[in-house]
Parts: sequence; C-alpha cells; structure tokens
Amino acid sequence: MARHAVASRALVALVAAAAVLLGGPLLAGPAFDRSVGFVALGHSQLVSSQPGAGESLAAAPTEIRLAFSEPIDPHYTSLDLLDGTGRAILVGAGAPDPTDPRILVAAIPSGTALPVDSLYTVNWRALSAADGHTTQGFLAFGVGNVSIGGGAAGGPGAAGSAGGELHGGHGSGAVAAEIQGKVLAYGGAMLAFGLAILAWLVLRPALGQVPRGVAYGSGIGLVAGAAGCLLLLVVGADSVPAATATGGGSDYLGFATGSRIGLLLTARAALGAVAGLVVLAVTRFGGARMTVPATTIGGAAGLAGLVLTAAAGHASAFASPIPVAMDVVHVAAAGVWLGGLVMLGALTDFGGQSRLEPGALGRIVPRFSALALVSVTLIALTGIYADWVQTRDLLAFDTPYGLNLLVKVLVFVLALSVGLVNYLDGGRDRFRRLGLSRRLFVELVLGVAVLAITANLTSGSPTGADRPLAIAPAASSVVSAEPASLAILPGRPGPNRFEVGLPGPVVEGTLVELVLQRLDQDLGSSRVTMRPDPASPTPRFVADASLPAGTRWDATVVATGPTNAELARERFVFALDGQAVSEGRAAPPIDPGLAAAILLLVLGVLGLGYALAGGTLPRTSPDASRAAMIGASVAGVALGVAALVLGGPR
Repeated sequence: MARHAVASRALVALVAAAAVLLGGPLLAGPAFDRSVGFVALGHSQLVSSQPGAGESLAAAPTEIRLAFSEPIDPHYTSLDLLDGTGRAILVGAGAPDPTDPRILVAAIPSGTALPVDSLYTVNWRALSAADGHTTQGFLAFGVGNVSIGGGAAGGPGAAGSAGGELHGGHGSGAVAAEIQGKVLAYGGAMLAFGLAILAWLVLRPALGQVPRGVAYGSGIGLVAGAAGCLLLLVVGADSVPAATATGGGSDYLGFATGSRIGLLLTARAALGAVAGLVVLAVTRFGGARMTVPATTIGGAAGLAGLVLTAAAGHASAFASPIPVAMDVVHVAAAGVWLGGLVMLGALTDFGGQSRLEPGALGRIVPRFSALALVSVTLIALTGIYADWVQTRDLLAFDTPYGLNLLVKVLVFVLALSVGLVNYLDGGRDRFRRLGLSRRLFVELVLGVAVLAITANLTSGSPTGADRPLAIAPAASSVVSAEPASLAILPGRPGPNRFEVGLPGPVVEGTLVELVLQRLDQDLGSSRVTMRPDPASPTPRFVADASLPAGTRWDATVVATGPTNAELARERFVFALDGQAVSEGRAAPPIDPGLAAAILLLVLGVLGLGYALAGGTLPRTSPDASRAAMIGASVAGVALGVAALVLGGPR
C-alpha cells in the first residue's frame, strides 16, 4: 500500500506537469502588437531585406540580401526568386554573408534578364543556427512602374509563417513533442548537477552518507536527458522545410551531423547516455562506497550538458558570450533548487511520511535552505538579465512570449512562497495543518511546472531580436509641429528598414520623406520617399536602405500635408560600428541588464567577504551557508566583471 501511495503521488506530479505542457501552447494564441501589427514571433525571423518588401526599384537588382534576427544555418537556409508569372529565376539560392552570419546573400547571375514593370516574389526558408527552429515566408518587390499591394508584400515580421503565435509555423504535435523533449533534456541535466551539489553539501554532512537512490536518480536523469535530446533531433529534422531536405524527406543523420544545432544535440545525447549508464553501473556494482563518486560523475556530466544547452538557445545568437554565461549560471542554480525539491520529495515519499531517522529532516532542511537562498538569488538576477537582452522590455506582457514569461514568474513566486514556509519551519514540521512532506510535494509540483513553462518559452521566440531599434531625437532637433519617431530594424550593418511613426490620424495625401546624410564623409544628402505600412494600426511609414559599418548618419524626417504645409520635422543622429547601432539609441534611464550585472558584482563581493569573515545566512547550517555563499559569490563576481568589461550584447 505504501508503494502504491508513493506511486499515486508521483503520478499527481506528472499529471500537473503534463497540464502545464499542454496549457503552454494555449498561451501562445494570436497577439497584437501596436508597433508591427500582428507579431510574427518566429526564429531567425526576417527583419529586413534588400530589395525591401513592397519596394519598387528603378532598375533590376544584382543580388538579394535577407537579414534575419538570428544566425542562419547555411545548409538549411535559402530562397527562391519568382517572376510575375510564377517562373522560377532562382531556386534554393543563397549563402550566409562572410561578414555577418545573419544575412543571406543570393547573387543574380549576370545575363539573367529581370524585365522592368514587373512584380517579383522571394520565397525564403531559414533554420536558426542558434536554437534550431525553422521559419519561412515571402516578400514581393517591383522593378519599374508597377503597383505593389500591401498584401503582396509579406514584410519583415509579417513575412513569417504565422502571425502572432509563440510557436509560429509549427504544428501542435511538433510543439508538444519539442516541449516534452526539452523538459527531459533540461530536467535531466539539471537534476544530475543539482544532486551532485546536494550530495556533497547536504546529504553527506547531514546523514553521514549519500543514499544510493541519489546516484540512481542522477544516472536516470542523464539517460532521460539523452532521450529528450534524441526527441529534439527528430522534431528538428522533421521541421526542416521540404525544399531544403534531402530528397524532399527528413534526413535525420544529415541534420544531426550537418547543422550546428544537430551537432550540439548529438553531443548532449551521447554525453548523457554514456555518462548515465556509467553512473548507473558504478552505483549498481560499486556498492555504497561508490555512491558519492558516481553522483560526482553525474554532476560533472550534468554541468557539461547545461553548458551545451545554453549554447543551443537564444543566448547563443548574440556575438557577446555573456548571455550564454548568464544562462549557464541560471540553469545551474535552478538545477540545485529543483534537485533539492526532488531529493526532499523522495525522502518524504512525495507527500507521505519520511523514512529517515527522527531529526534527520531537521538537519537536512537548514542545509538545503542555504543552497536554495543563494540559488534563488542567482536565478532572479540572471533571469532579469536574460529577459532584458532577449525582449528589451521587462514589462511587455502583451505578446505570447511575454504572457508565458509572466505565468512563469507567478508560478515561481508561488513556489518560493511555499519554500519560505519550509525555510521558516527549518525541518521541524511545526505547521501541522499542512505538514512538511506535503508542503515539499506542493513546492516540487510548482518547480516542475516552472521547468515545463521554461521549456515552452525556449521553444518559442523572444521579441527583442525582431523589434525595431528606436533612435532618440537629436538634441538640436527642431520640431515644426507634432514630433515624429524613427526606428531601425535590425539596426546592424547591412540591409535595414527605417520606420517612421507619426501622431495620428494622417490625412490622405500626406508625404513623408527621410533625408539621409553621412556625417563621416562628405557625400551630400539623399532624400528618400517613404511608403505607408498597411500592416500597422497606427500611422507608420517605411523605407529600406543599406547601412555600412563604421558610418555616422544624420536623418531628418519631414512630413508634409496635401497643401504642402509641413506637419512634422524631426532630426536624428546615429552611428554604426561593426556590430550594431553604437550611438543614438533611445535607451531607458537605467539599463536593466547593466543593473542586474552590477547587482551580481556587488552582492558577490559582499557575500564573499561576509562568508570569508565567518558570516552565515539565518536559519541555515553554518558550513553549508558559507560554502553556498562562496560558490554563488564567485559566480556572481565573475559574471558581473565580465558583463561590465565586455559590455552587454547589442
């Protein structure tokens, strides 16, 4: 009966996690963004192009350049160029620009005739080299005197395959399989790493030994993580567009060995499988004396898996290594917290009665509380940093990604509330109405729910990479009437889309022009007529241009009415270095990412000094408290210094 009760309670935890897994896609319904119309939260989303979507050119282009929000995989990213009759001019063309892996370049062979007064369509498909997700879409442009309707130009953002869904362009079955694969892959590595830390700092000092079940749990977690990686490989290979797949079907071996994400998943699967089997074998045949070494092996493999996991996420899309480092610390700290909940859940029969000797939980809980306190601090600060660099808006909850992030934060806070009661109780089980074992079980269920929501988020796409970069008005700007706004997408050297916003409503016949002048060279000025953006619910005008690296620009927006009366004039000054806009950004007064990095550094220095001076955290075991503070402080100082020295991603 006891085993049946334990199994029933474990089943409740699995059902709760499954409910979160199935509920995640429901949160990914269509959302409307006032700045870009229907948001396309794709991965490696098309953000600008040359020719621009909906643009009419005076002469035929010699090449097509597509700029994406993330680095693209060269083997699974290409475009087709069709003329107005549907005849294919280019098929499966294009390669990444050697100077920028986020730009696809397809040259139009010399001698290829592109008649004037014609409409052309570019169909593209892309695989993100950062997270392995696929997107596809189209854009239209004209040559000569040709009218291009708004619906014919699937522009940046709107060109994606699904308007406004967190998992745009992917079927519900593939989404569910991917989320389940990520829960296994993330959870397995996190559990193995967390159990190793807990074995050394909690169980061995508190009990004098490490139960063999901990080592078995580490091995099972690694094997489960390997299975999750294999599931992700299958989902990834199946999602590659047929136009780029070998023979028109799924090429699992080619995807696993020929793409960056495939190689990373293969490495994670092999590492988890081999290390997991070794841990299980050592635990099974080595006896009790080999439990700690087996758990340590599992922890090392788990940490390596977490590093590979961070290298296969959205953080790897940035040129700076800081986001990946922040992600590694984030998931490692979460692994300690979640591993502790699993450990305590198992020791209390998942809501039942503890089989430990009397007083054992009173020694274990205060030790785990020390690790949990520093882990939660690291989770919060690194999470704020990751949220900011990936969304550029901490409070943007009007998108599917933001809504899922809000749910994750709320569930995490609820789990911490239950954990606070356990922390104050200190393992003495004083709150009888809801006993310690049941509170631990509730906290575990909430922790698994956080993991599931995180998997849903990582299988979706944040909005920061495909959000226009706002430019601040110049200090000397003279406004003749209502002010205008200017934003650039993506704000990197290469193809860019200028977006001008006007206070509405705009009278029909209003002319909006952008006067561009290079300040680093005396080349005169260029006056560009901007076209209305039919996808925007507010008055917005767009134009496309290529911006070289190492340039500085003066951009003046001029809007005139039908009677030639000037409605708005605003001047902007910005510059680009080799990576992105380096001057002129409309930045918040306090950069949340920089603030999180400074807090990591300051708290790390204070915590390290306090621990070395013999200080401890309240209501925790002194030795566990000092060890936890020293480890977390070293990580915080390293991250803070690196972020301040290397700078944040742009």
